[in-house]
Amino acid sequence: MLLGELRQFYTPENIARATSPIALVCVLFLSFFGGIGLYLSRTWPLYRLFYGKRRERWAGAKLQKRWPTAKQVRLEIRWSLVSCGVYAVLTVFLVYAAVKGWTRIYLNFSDHGWPWFVASGFVMLFAHDAYFYATHRLSHRWRWFFARAHRVHHMTMNPTPFADIMFHPLDALVHAGFVPLFLFCLPLHPAAFGLFMGLVTAVNAIGHVGFELFPERWRGHWFWRHVSRAESHNAHHAHVHCNYGLYFTFWDRLLGTERRLETADDPSEVRGTKAS
Repeated sequence: MLLGELRQFYTPENIARATSPIALVCVLFLSFFGGIGLYLSRTWPLYRLFYGKRRERWAGAKLQKRWPTAKQVRLEIRWSLVSCGVYAVLTVFLVYAAVKGWTRIYLNFSDHGWPWFVASGFVMLFAHDAYFYATHRLSHRWRWFFARAHRVHHMTMNPTPFADIMFHPLDALVHAGFVPLFLFCLPLHPAAFGLFMGLVTAVNAIGHVGFELFPERWRGHWFWRHVSRAESHNAHHAHVHCNYGLYFTFWDRLLGTERRLETADDPSEVRGTKAS
C-alpha cells in the first residue's frame, strides 16, 4: 500500500512541491534534529551502560584503563553535532536528487527481485569497507587533510561512544561520500539501504565504545579473526596510523597496516601528532 502511494507521488505537481525551497528547508530541519536524535539514541545508552555509576562491573573488558574526562566527552559531542549538520545538508541534496529521479532507487521489489535485494546488502558491505579503508588511509597519509580535518577525530585517543561521528565538516563529507556513490551507481531498494545504514551506525558506535565486546572464545575462530572488533578501532585511536578498516581486517593484513592495542595508556606509545 505504502509503496503504491509513493509511486503515485511522482507527478509534475508533486515533484515541484517536494523540491520547493520551503519543503527543502523542512527536510533540512527534520534531518538535523532527527540526526541528533538518532545519534543520542545509540550513544547515550552505551555511555550510560559502560561509563555510568556501575562502570566498574565492566572494568575487566576496558581496552584502555584510563576513564574519559568530562572535557573529552563534551568535545566529542560538540564535533558530533557539527557532523549532524553536515549530514543534514547532504540529506537535502539526496532527497532532491531522489525526487527528481536522478538516483537509482527503486520502489518495486519486482524490478530487480529478491536475489538482488539480498545481494545488494553484501555488495554495499564489501564496497563500503574498501571505500572506508582507502579514504581513511588517505586521510592519514595526506598531511594537509590530516592536520586540518581528520585530526579532529583523533583529539580523543581513548574514545567513548559519543566519538562515533566526531568529525571536522570536511572529514564528515568524506565519510559520508559512499552514500551518494551508492545511490547514484547501484539500484537500491530503500529498505535494503536503510538496513545497511543501520548496520553502519551500529558498527561505528561499537567501534568507539572502548570495551571489547567479543567473547574470548570467538577471537581465535577463523571467521571472527577477519572481523574488525572494538579493540581494532581502539588501537587506531591509541596508535593512530594503523587499523584503517571498518568491518573487516583483511585490508589491513594484506597491506601491512594492522596493529594490536599495546600499552595504550602509556603516552610514549601514542602517535597522534603527525600524519605518516
